[in-house]
Amino acid sequence: MDAAPADRKATPADRRARFPGALAESQFRRFVAGSFLWGTAYQLLTLAQGYTLFQLTDSTAYLAALGATTGVPQVVTPIVGGFLNDRFPRRRLLMAGSLAMLAAMAVLTAVYVAGALEPWHILAAGVIHGSVLGIDWTTRQSMVPSVVSRDRLVSGVAIDLGMFNLARVVAPLAGGMVLASLGGPATYGLIAGLFAANLLMISSIHRIPSVARDGAHAIWGDTAEALKAVWRDQVIGINIVFTAVNGLLVGGIVYLMPAYAKDVVDTGARGLSWLYAALGVGAFAASTWLSISGGIRRAGPGLIASNLVFAAACAAFAISGSLWFALATAIAASFFNTIHISLGVAALQLASSDDMRGRVFGIYEVAWGAFPLGGLALGALASASDLRIALLTGSAAVALFTIAVFVASRRIRNLVF
Repeated sequence: MDAAPADRKATPADRRARFPGALAESQFRRFVAGSFLWGTAYQLLTLAQGYTLFQLTDSTAYLAALGATTGVPQVVTPIVGGFLNDRFPRRRLLMAGSLAMLAAMAVLTAVYVAGALEPWHILAAGVIHGSVLGIDWTTRQSMVPSVVSRDRLVSGVAIDLGMFNLARVVAPLAGGMVLASLGGPATYGLIAGLFAANLLMISSIHRIPSVARDGAHAIWGDTAEALKAVWRDQVIGINIVFTAVNGLLVGGIVYLMPAYAKDVVDTGARGLSWLYAALGVGAFAASTWLSISGGIRRAGPGLIASNLVFAAACAAFAISGSLWFALATAIAASFFNTIHISLGVAALQLASSDDMRGRVFGIYEVAWGAFPLGGLALGALASASDLRIALLTGSAAVALFTIAVFVASRRIRNLVF
């Protein structure tokens, strides 16, 4: 007699059928689990560093310095990361990054517990944070096609982005509770534990194809060739510049959020965690909507409109009179910014040739370094005037730049997917 279906041992095909899309592949499941742990650790670190530094100094100038110590390395390391990706196993690069962050967080926790924490300790950790993040982010983007089959690649990219945005919701809420109830040492200890868990998860991924590229190619020659492509193609160049402009003019508010929470909406650690979580909610909602709807076919008008609404939401956030209004406008700003970013990434993918795409995205990651550098710009302006005025000024400049692109670039206006 045949065994009953309930008694039959599950086959690999049966196990794969339990998961949708790219999640059917075990290598990819481990990868996105690591992405969630990694993303949660970095989001917690952003919250903890800013909160702890502001508690120690009560200074927006120090928060601006934190943005610089994190952002300057992120301008350089994506190019280096792309170069390393062509010459070393990507899994080992991710493991090395997690190990470096684990060591840095363990030292910071020990110094905190000993009662010897100084602002320079946090700034030094920011340098390590920015350096490792620039390489890690480039490596993760490069590794996705290695852990999922080609026919499930689109699903894999969407799920990976969704996991990162989910971390942006979970991390601030968890971090706010840990900061408020257990304090800084426990928060930094938790961050160290998350990096350790990510290290173990990435180490469990095997059968990653090796990258075999001619080592005679110099990093500067490769980069120069990619820069020429960026200069020649309006779609590529403008989308990269959009990222840099948004980051420099308003993106730095992420690094000044502790000052915003205290001085603008008069809230503490828990309210600060809600503000960070609101950014994650907006981003996760936007990425989910895009994956369900299939995106926006008229990408050019979508790029322009989403950035204009993003600028308007940032201006509303600047003049918020209450925490609840701030949360609502933060969700709106993040939602439309994520739509703008997603359309920009898709445009870059379609406009870049196969043999150039990796280097183009290395330059694109450099543009993301403008977000922490924006903390320096906003912090300097806030120190000279007021945080509200600084953010309003940046929002107005983003809107003006977006309108200028719409008027000047016919290719962007007519861009269709």
